[in-house]
Amino acid sequence: MRMSSQSALAVQAGPSDAKGGFVGTPLVLLIAYHFPPDSEIGGARPYRFYKYLKRLGYECHVITAARQAEDAAEDVEYVADPQDGKYRKGLARQLERAGRKLLWGTTLKPRWTLSALKAGRSFLKQRDNQQIVILSSAPPAATHLVAMGLVAFTDLKWIADFRDPVTPLPGALTSLQGSILRSIVRLVMKRADFALANTDAMQRAWSHRYLGIEKKSLTLWNGFDAEDEIATYALPQRDRKVLSHVGELYGGRNIRAILHGVARLLEGNRLQQGSILVRQIGVANKEELPDSEFLQKAQTEGWFRNNELVSPKEARSLALESDGLLLIQPQSTVQVPAKLFEYLRVGRPILAYVVRHSPTMRILQQAGVPFECIFPEDSPEQVEQRLLSFIEMLDGQPVTPSKWFADNFDGARQVRALDALIQSLAAEEWPAASESDDRRKRILDGAPWALRLGRWMSRSGIRGGYRLISLARRGGHFDVIARYRLNDLNFHTPLYREDSCWDERDVKGYEERLVTEFCRAAGGWPELTLFDCGADIGIFSALFVARSSNVSHVLAFEPNSEVQDVLRMNLASLNIPAIAIPKAVSSFTGKGILVRPPHESSDHARYLAPCDGDGEIDVLSIDSLGVFAPNVAIKIDVEGGEAEVLKGAERTIRQARNCVISLEANPRVARRIGHDPSENLRFLSTIRNFSFLIAETGEYVSPERNLLSADQEDIWNIVACTREN
Repeated sequence: MRMSSQSALAVQAGPSDAKGGFVGTPLVLLIAYHFPPDSEIGGARPYRFYKYLKRLGYECHVITAARQAEDAAEDVEYVADPQDGKYRKGLARQLERAGRKLLWGTTLKPRWTLSALKAGRSFLKQRDNQQIVILSSAPPAATHLVAMGLVAFTDLKWIADFRDPVTPLPGALTSLQGSILRSIVRLVMKRADFALANTDAMQRAWSHRYLGIEKKSLTLWNGFDAEDEIATYALPQRDRKVLSHVGELYGGRNIRAILHGVARLLEGNRLQQGSILVRQIGVANKEELPDSEFLQKAQTEGWFRNNELVSPKEARSLALESDGLLLIQPQSTVQVPAKLFEYLRVGRPILAYVVRHSPTMRILQQAGVPFECIFPEDSPEQVEQRLLSFIEMLDGQPVTPSKWFADNFDGARQVRALDALIQSLAAEEWPAASESDDRRKRILDGAPWALRLGRWMSRSGIRGGYRLISLARRGGHFDVIARYRLNDLNFHTPLYREDSCWDERDVKGYEERLVTEFCRAAGGWPELTLFDCGADIGIFSALFVARSSNVSHVLAFEPNSEVQDVLRMNLASLNIPAIAIPKAVSSFTGKGILVRPPHESSDHARYLAPCDGDGEIDVLSIDSLGVFAPNVAIKIDVEGGEAEVLKGAERTIRQARNCVISLEANPRVARRIGHDPSENLRFLSTIRNFSFLIAETGEYVSPERNLLSADQEDIWNIVACTREN
């Protein structure tokens, strides 16, 4: 299917302080072969990236093979593909044709790669002093080759986006072509700083294929642009039901099973003649259709029609006037066809010819639009029965997709996750170092002897332990990072920072009761996403992941710039996708300041306060990221801002199948803000049913009574877990 034409001129960069980006946001160099006004569906995803990153305050520059109008935006650069149009002449073209046929197929495009690489280098020279992140979107794989060439001799960060697999189905290439293409993809996975899969099944397949890819990959689903509205409507009552497949049929997307099933139902009089019309709207390869004799007979009988060439506007109109829509994806256990998101927004019942338990089927099950599935292994009798069940659904009334669908696949929300990834990569370099800073980068395996001895003396009740540690710190002996082992993970702690001057026992015993109860509560939930709010150097994330095999992603929020480098080191050691987001968490998106209470010297005591003008830190809400995972763990350590964090995560909490949350109950903080922590528990109870456990005592508590007594000094950690599980 082809996307509707959109003008790049429609995008305007929003003010950075109002839209979620912030001053110092890097420029994004986007390499996309397909892009508007080209109507290829492959241009829709990179266009959404471009459009909504600019709304977040980013400056973008696009290099594309899509011909641009004379009044196109200046930040979209057209680089012609010499294999197309008027350039299809000469020896170079003949050599490339031979190369495609013998060596690399159609996805590498070597002459366009070289032209785009030249354009990219020219642009980078003009922006030599600017921080830049490169984002390449494939297929074709040529875009990744361009990006690889641009980062080869620079320290630029590179995100490789796979909106579809670049390796075709078995049999589509010769063994030599397949070997070359697989080697290139393997090289891309090795060289890119991060890879984006467009389905969770694709990311899981990567984990079996590419060593270490788990810690530098994420799933960012395809989706839709909510601003591209579809005005659906009720259909008039009619005797003949119209079923339409809107899009091309190629590469194993065969419609034969459905057409043969309809023919058998008509021949057996289980469907009346004239009661159904099946339309193929778009080009269909002959391999995906029944033989010509069958097609001629079906067309003569009036129940099949093939509309090959229609505009994107006409294609949408034909979909809207259909009683039901056909989705053909029997060839892939991994991919979700882009037309699915258009179909669901049209709101007509969907007959899907797909693999059982595929990502497509899972989306249909939660999207709220009526559907029926036919599977490749179904017998002819099963196909006929499913066809009849589907036809009974066709009442002409459009159905609005579920809130789950809107929240998970709205392109604007998805780009929030991309924003967080770009910010994390852009902040990965160590700050400019003085001589003292250089010492602080030195990493030791284990703690220095002075720290080990001082801690042992203190724990044994021998006087002088703290004095020894103080003297060693003043002598510069702790101007290092200590590395400890947590099961099979490395954890780094900056000893030069008094708040984290820990030996191995300190690290492994950190909040031991809380970590134990948190792991127990979430132990049976697959593919768990952890939101670590107030991550500091990432010790909670490290302990949780080290003790839990079911954590699939970590998003760690920490606004303190002084710990960002160590936090990123620790997240990189987790061996799962983990992102450091240098922002504070609250109920709003904007700016704030960190305030240290009187008589407190620790960074851990600082709390977030809003500000009227330009603040020193960026603030977001969990919901604003649009990461609505099925199983969610949220650790909150924000010194009195817990209520606002919960308000900003309400949708994430409500939509999760299972959820566990940790909240600190600190008497000093409660006295400062004038609220007992039980108010947070009562708020959670308005969202869904939770049980509340004090980790330190093992006591379950009711949100209806105050947690803290008037003279209490002990700090408690509350573990809130959804009761349904």
